[in-house]
Amino acid sequence: MKVFKTILKITACLLGIAFLLVSIVTFAIYQYKDKLIQTVVSELNKGLNTKVTVEKIDITFWKTFPKVSIDFNRIKMRGSFLGDDSHLLLAENLFLSFNALDIYRENYKISEATIENADIPLVIRKDGKNNFTIFNKTSTDTTSVAFKLDKVTFKNVNTIFENQFNEQTYDLFCTNGEANFASKEGSWGVNIAGDFFVHKISIEHHDYLASRQLKLNTSLHYDKSKRYYIIKPSDVFIGSSLFNVEGQFGVLSGQDILIAIKGKQTSIQTIMALLPTDVNHKLGVYKSEGDVYFNG
Repeated sequence: MKVFKTILKITACLLGIAFLLVSIVTFAIYQYKDKLIQTVVSELNKGLNTKVTVEKIDITFWKTFPKVSIDFNRIKMRGSFLGDDSHLLLAENLFLSFNALDIYRENYKISEATIENADIPLVIRKDGKNNFTIFNKTSTDTTSVAFKLDKVTFKNVNTIFENQFNEQTYDLFCTNGEANFASKEGSWGVNIAGDFFVHKISIEHHDYLASRQLKLNTSLHYDKSKRYYIIKPSDVFIGSSLFNVEGQFGVLSGQDILIAIKGKQTSIQTIMALLPTDVNHKLGVYKSEGDVYFNG
């Protein structure tokens, strides 16, 4: 009985301390709310070379607990093409998150972002220029705000990636997903996991996986020296069928596309969904029974 009472006292003490800390953080956040917003927005403007419009800016703690976040409501960010007013980001909400202790340090590291109900069109033109080079190259090491994103969460986000170099278009809608980033000397990597709806994937005027539900757990890396995208061993679920994918493809016109696919517990119909739409229609009369395993 004494042991039980001791446990209750310790638990109550810990809960009291936790409540006190959360209360202090909450008070500090809203006490210095205007200063926090002004500091982050000011440094963000310095770091961007494109126009951004926002309907409302606020600060939140409970929505992104345990991180503190600046909430940009109804934000529009223009792409980096000169003379082109097309947006790079159009979102209902963009949360930029940092550690609560950064308030005490007065040094903020924006390490996470959450994008909700958004449209993101990414474009690489035939001349190699893209619309997503939006950050100034000037160093921000001496400022009180550092933008080093390690993680981005997507909720109801439509993304179109159009690579005019090699005539590829990827049109995806993410209901709930997460991307984790790493970069070094111009090369970068991203791990992506989540649920997607594919409007279409178009490669050299052939459409793949049109109107398909996907679940991804994939790793994509970009090698700057070779200008190749490398797909690390990844899992792709199309319905209940599992595909293991890995390979590489180039950025420049004429570079090879080398992709290996292993299918497990799938069907002829699902395999045909991986083929171009025009080929799929010709094979649509065939049906299968049982499980199909293949390497390709």
